[in-house]
Order: sequence, then C-alpha cells, then structure tokens
Amino acid sequence: MSAAFAFTGIVLTQTYWVVNAIRYQNEQFANQVNVALKSVVNRLYDTQGITDLRPTSFCSDSSAEASSVFYNPALAKVLDSLLTLEMAECGLPQEYDYLVFSEDKSHLFGRVKSDTSGVLASGFVVPVTCIHREGGILLAVRFQGLNERIFGRLKGWILLSVLFILMMLMAFYYVLQMYFSQRQLAELKADFISNMTHELKTPIATISLSSEMLLKPEVYEHPEKVKKYAALIFSENDRLKRQVEDVLQVTVFEQGRLTLKKEVINIESLLANLQEIFQVYAEEKGGKLITRKLCSAETLFADPQHFTNLLSNLIDNAIKYSGEKCMVRLEVKNYKLHEKEGLLFIVEDNGPGIPFRFQGKIFEKFSRIPTGDRHDVKGHGLGLYYVKTIAEAHGFEVWFKSHDKRGTSFYVFVPLERQKME
Repeated sequence: MSAAFAFTGIVLTQTYWVVNAIRYQNEQFANQVNVALKSVVNRLYDTQGITDLRPTSFCSDSSAEASSVFYNPALAKVLDSLLTLEMAECGLPQEYDYLVFSEDKSHLFGRVKSDTSGVLASGFVVPVTCIHREGGILLAVRFQGLNERIFGRLKGWILLSVLFILMMLMAFYYVLQMYFSQRQLAELKADFISNMTHELKTPIATISLSSEMLLKPEVYEHPEKVKKYAALIFSENDRLKRQVEDVLQVTVFEQGRLTLKKEVINIESLLANLQEIFQVYAEEKGGKLITRKLCSAETLFADPQHFTNLLSNLIDNAIKYSGEKCMVRLEVKNYKLHEKEGLLFIVEDNGPGIPFRFQGKIFEKFSRIPTGDRHDVKGHGLGLYYVKTIAEAHGFEVWFKSHDKRGTSFYVFVPLERQKME
C-alpha cells in the first residue's frame, strides 16, 4: 500500500512539474511577444517619413479621428516591415497573422489568412494610438502552431518524464508481481507442509500401533495376527519410503541429475501391471479402472520405472479426485501430432474437473487445488510436476483438458520417430 502511495506521489509530482513548465513557457512567450509588439509601436512613431503620428496626440481624440489617420496604405507597409524585423530579432516565429483595428472591432488593415475573430481573441494585443491608456487603435497578433512550438521547447523534458514514469511503472509492476508470487509460494509451501505432515503421520501411526501390538507376548499365540501386523509395518514403511523419495526426487530434478535408463517396454504388460495395481484401489471407492490398447505398436522405448510412475501418478490422481463411483479409463492409440506419428496415452476420469483459475499452474511444483485443513484428498503437490518433468526428459509431450462437472483427461504423446532413432 505504501509503495502504491509513493508511486502515485511520483506520478503526480512529475505531472505537476510538466504542467507548470508548460505554463511557464506560455508566460515567457507572452512576455516576449508583448515586448516585441511595444517595440514595434515605438519604432513606428520614430520612423522617418511618418511625421503625422505622435503617441500622445491621439489620447484625447475619438476613435473615429484616430482611425482616419491610421487608415493609411503607407503605414500598413511600414508596420508589416517592422513586425517582420522585430519578430526576427526577438527569436519569435515568422508564421503569424496581425490585425490593426479600432475599439468597435472595425478592421482597418492587417494580414490574416483565416478568420479575424481568432486574431482578436489571441491575447497578444497592444494599443497603438495612446501609450497611456487602453483603447483607441489596437494591434493584435496571432501565432500559428503556438501549442506545437511550446511542446517543441519542452519535448525533451516531457519525453524524459514519460520515460521515467514508465520505468517506475514497470518497476512497480515487477515488485507487485514478485510480492504476489512470493505470497502464493508461501501459501503453497504452507499447504504442502500441512498435507505432507498429515500423510507422514498416517504411516507412522500405523507402524507405531503395529509395533506396539507385536511387543505384547500374547500376540505370538496367533501367528496370523503376527503376519498381519508385520505386513502392515512393511506396507506402511514402503509407503513412507515412497513419500520421502518423491520429495527427494524434486532436488534431483532441479539439480539436473536425472538419469534415464531406457529399455524396451511391452505395452500390453505395462497396461496389465497398472490394471493390477490400481483396480483394487478403484474398487475400494466403488469405481472401476478400464485399460485398452488401441494402437498397432507392441513396444515403446523409455525408462520403465519413471514412465510407469508417470502413468501411475495420473491414474492415482484420477481415482482420488473422482470421488465415489469413479470411472477411470487408460488407453493407448495411434496419434499424429505436429506432423509426427506416435502413441497417445490417455488417462480420463469422470470427476468434478479442475477449476479454470487453477489450470495454468497444475504442473508447477507444490501446486494443489487449495483445500485448507481438509485432507479428504491426499497429496503433496508433486505428482503432476513429476509427470511434466519426466515427460520432457523423455522428449514426450503432456497436456490436459478439463471441463467443469465433466471430468479431466490427461494426454502423453510418445513420438515414434524418436523411438526409432533411439
């Protein structure tokens, strides 16, 4: 907020400075013109050959009497020459109109390219007949392109001010962007720690409880219970290990130490393995996992562990976020992308979809749809980050489509040209 006030103050100060500079230039120009016009009048009376004009002789005369003297073609020629000379000496523009007129606005003579009303309203007016009072015969001048001239004088300073304001605006925008980015990152980290802590507590509590039961002597009278508790410890320990590895894997990605061990993977076996792993999980939620091979290829070339984990993350998310009676479909088919032939892996669910405002960041590290303190959907925001990283490391492409209340589909494109080259 203080930064916004400071920026607003700077803009207002710069604007105030520019406005005052323009006003000062106008005043300075007006003073130059008035000095030049009075000098023209003085020279007019000192001009040899025009002896009938005296500046004090018309002060008591009527406007009509003064007009009769000034309505003189020779005088008009002399006045025109004096104006040209004085404007040049004072450094004033030569593109101007002038008009000599009486108090009743009667036009005596002058040089006007357009309407005379603009000259009369110009503001540059001096008396010609009487230097002691206003009125009588008047001389008015109007300069063409006056505003452009004033701007031309200040153009450099105005452009520098505008540039300075733009630089301040860009800096202000950058600071705001960094502020909101850091705040969002802090929220993501807080959400990640909250979810990670919750997920670590579950296996730790299960291991603790099972270990406590195994410490009781009477439990050994029932071998099946010993086996059950030992299996729970093994299962939860494996789960804990995988969660820790997921977090440690992020460091491996960021440091560029990811090494792929590519092998030939049988597509049928891959689908069957995933079906076996996740079918029980889907049935526990009252749903179903369907896998289909619709492609002509039998194999693909990739890192078996990482590519299996990639698809596992997508299937796991699909089941988790679909809620009860989930229907998840995994299929592989022939596909052409960017004029390249390849295989397209599709993981599709019938869940609520991803809200539009979160779609642009779902592949970012620690990114999750905010759930506050609710943990009905477990996760730590690394699954899709892993998917994106592994796909790019293989040279594959990954994208998704999501519609509100109509589910989400993730696509992984595996180019066959790259498979042949490798």
